[in-house]
Amino acid sequence: MGGYGASPRVDGCDAVDSTLSNCTNVPVEAMDMDFDHFQVEAYELVPDSCGHGRQRGGLALMRRYRILKDGANFARFSDRAKIAPFGDSSAVQTVGARIVN
Repeated sequence: MGGYGASPRVDGCDAVDSTLSNCTNVPVEAMDMDFDHFQVEAYELVPDSCGHGRQRGGLALMRRYRILKDGANFARFSDRAKIAPFGDSSAVQTVGARIVN
C-alpha cells in the first residue's frame, strides 16, 4: 500500500489501498487472531516517501513480517518497484516499492 498522489490544491492521502486492486489494509490485530504462522513486527509510515512538490503526495506504508513456522507460504503483491511513482508539474519523483526477504 502506498500513498495517493496530491491534487492541485490538496495533499495526498497516506497509506491507502487502491480501490482498483485486490489489496486491503487489514489491521494487525485481525491478522494476529486469524494466523499463527506469521507475526507483524512493524507497521509504520515510511518517512520521505511522499514526493515533495507544491502539494505533498501521500506517504507509503511499511510492514515487516516474521515467519514463525516452517513450510509457510507467503505471497506479497506490489507494483512500482522498477519504475517509481512519478510527480506531475513541480513534484519530485518518490521512492518505489521494495521487498526484502
